Amino acid sequence: VEEHEILDLLDKPNMVHTGYQYKKLYFTYMNLTGESYTLKSEEEKNGIPLALNILPSHRVIFELGDTIAESKIRYGQNTYEYERFLRDINPDPRNPYAGMGVVAASAGAIDMEMSAVEFNRNFFANQARPSSVINVKNPMDTDARKRFKQELEAMHTGAHRAGKPMVVEGDIDVRPYMLTQKEMEYLQSRQFTRDEILAMFKVSPAMLGMSENVNRANAEASKAIFAENVVLPRVKQFVSMLNNHLLPEQMRQQYVFDYENPVPEDKSHKLESHDKGVNRWITPNEIR
Repeated sequence: VEEHEILDLLDKPNMVHTGYQYKKLYFTYMNLTGESYTLKSEEEKNGIPLALNILPSHRVIFELGDTIAESKIRYGQNTYEYERFLRDINPDPRNPYAGMGVVAASAGAIDMEMSAVEFNRNFFANQARPSSVINVKNPMDTDARKRFKQELEAMHTGAHRAGKPMVVEGDIDVRPYMLTQKEMEYLQSRQFTRDEILAMFKVSPAMLGMSENVNRANAEASKAIFAENVVLPRVKQFVSMLNNHLLPEQMRQQYVFDYENPVPEDKSHKLESHDKGVNRWITPNEIR
């Protein structure tokens, strides 16, 4: 069944969000906190709510009671019955009734990356280092220092003057500023942290356009692996949540939410199987 009022609700859940935006917010909150809260409107038609409003999960408080009826959900100054919500979680092993998101699980690596970015920003804002160091053996008076600085900026500042030879007078030594070993290790550590965060989200570098050691074959393989190990489990989880919390009781005997498999077909494997199996365990008509 591809046309139904409950499908229309998922396609346009409320006045603000499209169905695509709603699903995007749903998985954003699942990544962030491991929980998602969708408030069903009190107005219904045939047991189907007229609107679905997703709430920011990091501002929602779930209070577990002895029964479902006694469990409450708080948002701001409002308290709601548990049954008013479509609630989904990635269970936290330390508290199976609360969620844990990917961001929480990888908080250490993310904090390290954020600290490195902040350090880098402050470095260039407050302590930006020069491209070269000019060592003057004999002290310069104020006028000579000012004239030397003006000539240096006029002749060698800006991208269009890059590569121009520098001529200096007197006992002056000009050396390029080089990164220290500690700074080189800092850059390498940022790359390690980046790879760690990618691994947490199960995203390959090829999917972010990082083409180092990547060809078309392994790029397509990484997409298929991502679809099978990340997208498909999430689709199954989302559909399971809809079947358990959105589908009205009176419809469950007749309907069930389903999905199209997002994993791309392995055409080369299929062709190879048909080629080897024709007239052995599969007939030409079956292949057709």
